Amino acid sequence: MLGELGRAVETHSYMWLYRSERDGPPIVLFDYQQTRSGKHPAEFLSGFSGYLQVDGYAGYGRVPNVTLIGCWAHVRRGFVETLAILAKESRSGATCAPAIGLEYCNACSRSNVN
Repeated sequence: MLGELGRAVETHSYMWLYRSERDGPPIVLFDYQQTRSGKHPAEFLSGFSGYLQVDGYAGYGRVPNVTLIGCWAHVRRGFVETLAILAKESRSGATCAPAIGLEYCNACSRSNVN
């Protein structure tokens, strides 16, 4: 947010995104916060229990009574980044775990599209 009273323009702020999946049409809510502290989702989701789909940010670990589930896009990106730093001759074959993981993610994506 630019021009926030009492804060320099260069100061970072964060938008936390929450999206519903039950009981009617989806709702998307953006929650502005001055920090990236895990206390924000913990406070916002107070009283919620169930599955919470998240990226890899550790701050979500502060949310009680939820089962954290990952995002396939972030899982896939991890495999792609790992393959990029491996020596070329190590990137393929039946024993290359990152290549196997990437192929699994790709196969899951293909099956969800069809």
